[in-house]
Amino acid sequence: MYKTKKLTHKELRNVTLHNQDYIRQYTQGELDLVAVHELIKQRSKDFTIPNAKAERADAYLWAIYKGEASPIETENRIVFSDGFSFTVLSKKEAKKRFKKKEQVFALNTTEETEHLITQQEDFEQWELFGIPDAIKKEVKKKRDPSRNLSKEALQIKRKKQESRLRLIKIELALKKQKISA
Repeated sequence: MYKTKKLTHKELRNVTLHNQDYIRQYTQGELDLVAVHELIKQRSKDFTIPNAKAERADAYLWAIYKGEASPIETENRIVFSDGFSFTVLSKKEAKKRFKKKEQVFALNTTEETEHLITQQEDFEQWELFGIPDAIKKEVKKKRDPSRNLSKEALQIKRKKQESRLRLIKIELALKKQKISA
């Protein structure tokens, strides 16, 4: 479930972030990987319970740590590294489709998996929903989408990943404050 649970603070401090200026400009703060890791650990109760935001932050943190590309996400579409793509739905739209007996999936970007929604209660356990764009008949080999990117495009992708992680950290921290209040 959580890929970063065995990472140490020392390993995270050794990761070089080249985009702190960009992150500071858009989020009014720096990305601190150790603080993010601790927040993920806290929100997931020591990596033992599912938490959609914590799992998403975990996926970005792992991708940054490994220097890999995470699933490609745009505002309304997610493409997993195996080529499967989904149109992202709001929770409201996903519930409407479910009530019409249409297939709706919960998407886990950490593990790059989808889970068919089978009951109304599933909507409370997940935050990201979608419907498949197309199902590939044959998936030959898992490819890293970053391989086809130019150096400049890869740098932009890393900036986005690091910025998203910083924003998710802020969201997790705000949720914690609301719970404490």
